Amino acid sequence: MNHLGIRVDASATIGIGHLFRCLNFANYARKNFETITFIAHTPSDFYREKVKEYGFELQTIMEQDDLEFLSAQSYDFVIKDHYTLDDKWEKNARAKTTKLIVIDDCAHKNHKCDIYINQNPVTITPSNLPNDCMILSGLRYAILPETLLNLINKPINNDILISLGGSDPTNELQKCLTAFKDMDTFQFHFIAGKENLNAHEIKKSCAKISHFTYHHFIDNIHELAATMRACITAGGTLLRELIYMQTPCYLITNHDNQIPIADYFKSQNAVFYAGHHNTISTDDIKTSFRNFINNESALKAYKQNMTCLLDGKGLPRITKVITTPSIQLNPATMSHCKVVYDWRNHPTTRQHSSNSTEIILTTHNKWFERKLNDNQSHIFIAQTNNADIGVLRYDASKHGLTVSLYLSSDYHGYGYGTVILLAGIKTLKKNGLTPTTLIAKILEDNKASQNAFKKAGFVQVSKDNWKKDLL
Repeated sequence: MNHLGIRVDASATIGIGHLFRCLNFANYARKNFETITFIAHTPSDFYREKVKEYGFELQTIMEQDDLEFLSAQSYDFVIKDHYTLDDKWEKNARAKTTKLIVIDDCAHKNHKCDIYINQNPVTITPSNLPNDCMILSGLRYAILPETLLNLINKPINNDILISLGGSDPTNELQKCLTAFKDMDTFQFHFIAGKENLNAHEIKKSCAKISHFTYHHFIDNIHELAATMRACITAGGTLLRELIYMQTPCYLITNHDNQIPIADYFKSQNAVFYAGHHNTISTDDIKTSFRNFINNESALKAYKQNMTCLLDGKGLPRITKVITTPSIQLNPATMSHCKVVYDWRNHPTTRQHSSNSTEIILTTHNKWFERKLNDNQSHIFIAQTNNADIGVLRYDASKHGLTVSLYLSSDYHGYGYGTVILLAGIKTLKKNGLTPTTLIAKILEDNKASQNAFKKAGFVQVSKDNWKKDLL
């Protein structure tokens, strides 16, 4: 029985991007859950309509930090996409559900969750997360709507799209209205989001100028954007979608947490970053946009550099991680000797091992028995659905515990590596083994293992050496 609850709000203050990325995830992952319910604090009519339109249930709560919904309903998984609810809320929620998943856009907040998702290209600090938290970080986990992924290419016109978020709290659209009123070389499409408090004034201004077109929250923004020469936007959800579409982007950030994102894409020469809202004037926008839109070689370079940044596979990656079955770790015994030998000698395991030679069975038997009797070594067998799937070993050294992990070839590619590593940390704590550092040696070409250890909070410290400091 897999029941998913999604705790997310939407308003003029926080915008509607949080709601839509949760709807995009839920729409993709609905076949993996028996029920999906959105939980909202006094949701607006718009919120209610959208949840109903997508076919999901809605549970309303009267206090923002209320956790009674977890008692009223039995949720196996809870997703929290909410800036206001802090790590104390998360700690209490985590204790009441099988997995608490947090989606965040900031890199350095403290969290108490089982899975942490940050789809932005920013550096995550594992010390701000629990030791046993899985980290899904970077553009590999970007949540893109299926309508975008299935978009058919259309001819490009000479129009410019301007969309600065669902609320545009700093009213950058007004700056653009003034900056482009005499620039009739292009047709400018102004999109006022659902929560934009200045929408009426923007609509009136657009009606007075023939090369301005006004739109109020359109559902087909991707289809419209696909025909645009370029787009003026902020550092929010739409930016990642435009990067995937390879639409040249002129950025004006209107939230502080968008600045690192804009800086990253600028460093990749994938966008033109005009600056933060409080540093640029209407005249600055007018001048720098002309330079941006008239530089054909730069526009071509932006499009080329976008191609390798987003592959559009974030939704299946996240769904796979959330729904990976749980595992159990049991102390190894001599009865496991032969199966561990078979796993160790599999060609794929040997290919990515520092010692790639095939081990002789008699040699392995002696080594395995010696390790079982060594109080400086700890070997665990991972199981799921009563099947042995891998072995996890810790060897003590003066620097901490060295980690060794390999799986049965039948279970490669299912995401079990990270699950086993995190279960191992829980097991160490349960057994009173609390080293300060875990150490791993991973060959440079073993990308699968690198990804598994990275998701478990390990960081690369040199060419083949990784570590995780435990708190």
